[in-house]
Amino acid sequence: MKIHFTIIILFITAEFSSAQASTASQNDNPRHFYQNQFIRIFLSERSITPADVASFVDLDSLFHALEKAWLLQIEKAPVKSIPLEALRNLDSYAYYMTLISTRYPPPIDLECHCWDKFMIPALERDLAFLIKDATPNYSGILWPGVVNNTIGLIAKCQLRKSQLNRVTSLYKETTAILNRFQKTVSDEKRLTSVRNMLQELRSFEATYTLYELMSENRLDEAFSKLTVELSLRSWPSKYFVNPGKMLATRFHEAQKDQYARAILQMMGEKISNSDLPADSLKAWHSMLGFDDLSLSRNTGLRDYKEGPDIGVLQGKYYDLQHERYIDLDKTHGKYIIFDFWHTACKPCIEDVPALNEFYNSIKNDTSYIFLSVNTDNIETKRDMKFVKKFMKEKSVGYPVIWDIDRESLKAKFQIIGYPTIKIINPNGRVMQKIDGSEPKIPSIREFVDQLRTK
Repeated sequence: MKIHFTIIILFITAEFSSAQASTASQNDNPRHFYQNQFIRIFLSERSITPADVASFVDLDSLFHALEKAWLLQIEKAPVKSIPLEALRNLDSYAYYMTLISTRYPPPIDLECHCWDKFMIPALERDLAFLIKDATPNYSGILWPGVVNNTIGLIAKCQLRKSQLNRVTSLYKETTAILNRFQKTVSDEKRLTSVRNMLQELRSFEATYTLYELMSENRLDEAFSKLTVELSLRSWPSKYFVNPGKMLATRFHEAQKDQYARAILQMMGEKISNSDLPADSLKAWHSMLGFDDLSLSRNTGLRDYKEGPDIGVLQGKYYDLQHERYIDLDKTHGKYIIFDFWHTACKPCIEDVPALNEFYNSIKNDTSYIFLSVNTDNIETKRDMKFVKKFMKEKSVGYPVIWDIDRESLKAKFQIIGYPTIKIINPNGRVMQKIDGSEPKIPSIREFVDQLRTK
């Protein structure tokens, strides 16, 4: 074990010294780079499998070992550009990265345990340091992986009453420090990152406001806020599932069942089945003793609106699955569903079985065309031969077209993350979700099902 650990130190020190020199002028976060490299080698040296991270105890043990190894690492190879107080703290994304590297996708209970016990305290420690010293040089401590994942998990994880003050304070402090950096950071790249994080935080503002109102027992105001937000649909409706459930429960406990009933009915009408499955909604009714309440559900189609006209789809793209060219000129007048991915995208690979099932459900319906767009040529520089072999190993059973630089579909649709699904209607317009979120596999299933029953 001592030999392994020495190898880790030597490797990361060498890697970090070169990367630090190349990125310091860009005002990036060297601590994140340093920790990222460390975690990758920490995990590879231990050959951890999903079976090794099956419980809260397993996860706690893994994280405590990681923390101990990290402290030993920085004692031997400190980073002069980062104060020791900040360097000693593993950032919140370090814990999340470790979890998803060992179990992807992570079970929701483990994900929320990671968030509650490790990610929130890590961000709190960073905020405490930045409150004392928020000089622009340290602005990189708050980067999108930390802010977006820690603040964003509020949409997945159910809160206890005792957590309300803590998470709302976390949101406010993070926003305040980023607002301060927005005024003091001069590096354009870093300033753009700060602004993007503030924009992301604004998308969660309504959710945190609801929790704040509930923490202050202002339930009537919370009810009005929830009603307005679900009606406006300015933000993804999934952000309101957990606060809606908590608010309904609070009203039930206060013996105001008319409000609890109204909330559940409203959520059934305004939130799609992909974000709030019917079984979950029925279970909530039963839990609150409302077995007589009828269910009125939103439909997948009502979640969408026509977006921009993308112009004429044209060009011939090679289908790696069937070894032939597909002419996009011949796809006009149909619904086209594009799935963008590449072989280095782990979530993309996890989607393969579900995409196989979806493709099989529509492949004989001439109203729809499903095309998976592989961007390895652009993103990873891997060639067709590699991707075809990869597809065979992963049992990909649907058409996969090879994106090309000169007529890049990635560029046409402005794809910046993976996996990404785009739906084009017969009029050549992108179908966009009303709440601004990206379509996922369950929602495109609903979309197609609703079109078929119109």
